[in-house]
Amino acid sequence: MRLSPGHPDAFNCMGALAFTMGDFMSARTNFERALRASPENELIFTNLARVLYAMGEWTQLRNALNQGQQSGMKSEVLAALWNAAFGKKPGTKIFCIGRNKTGTTSLEHALMSLGFSMGLQARGEMLREDWHQREYARIAQLVETADAFQDVPFSLPGTYAAMDARFPGSKFILTIRDDADQWYRSVTEFHKKIVTGGKSLPTADELKRFSYRYPGYLWDGARMVYGATEETLYDKTLYTKNYLDHNEAVRQYFSERPADLLVLNVSSPDAMRSLCEFLSIEWTGQTMPHSNKT
Repeated sequence: MRLSPGHPDAFNCMGALAFTMGDFMSARTNFERALRASPENELIFTNLARVLYAMGEWTQLRNALNQGQQSGMKSEVLAALWNAAFGKKPGTKIFCIGRNKTGTTSLEHALMSLGFSMGLQARGEMLREDWHQREYARIAQLVETADAFQDVPFSLPGTYAAMDARFPGSKFILTIRDDADQWYRSVTEFHKKIVTGGKSLPTADELKRFSYRYPGYLWDGARMVYGATEETLYDKTLYTKNYLDHNEAVRQYFSERPADLLVLNVSSPDAMRSLCEFLSIEWTGQTMPHSNKT
């Protein structure tokens, strides 16, 4: 049986596909269209709530979940979303503040193997504009939902200081590569891989069209994080200076508090042991997992 293009199930399917591909803006638009056509559909409502959660749209999510509760919806997914978005998780927080492509995914897996819950990366990545405006309230709300956090916006300059002020007693891990050249190669090879299939460095136009979280997310990151223009996109001097400046700023910030910062190269043979010692966890011979190699 063919589905009408305007049918709520069609919009819901298109929204689910966009969500799977990481295009949250398109997913939200399609789920909202589906819900307007079928306001009592709990599956569509839940899908929309999941997108709002991933996007960090706290006010809209709270209103939606309250509306769902008032309508009699009792989905376990909706209850889990409420707890994840608004439930406070006490205890010391762990912030992985190394720049992207310094082994942050490997560190994430290591922390999970030690029993720590990780904040939702997609939710954090959608808060990059908050970081750019130096608005940390919604980022702090995310921190209340788990034990440990990595990637954007925690890997970006200054976030560590804001989180340190809001969550005293936390632990910070600065992941690094062997040198700045190695880091730069990893960044550029990763972008080549995901955007052009490994053929060449992406152009500004290709980044503007590439859909990750939303079309142009990577281009916005180049502008916000590195100050890149179309002419300086992937300029080695610009990028490596940004990387080195971030690492030096972190070291200076914690220079009188060495117990709160671990500088970690995940490729080091004793990386996992160093991590366990830093977190006061018994090391039993585990090794550091290695993920997302480029």
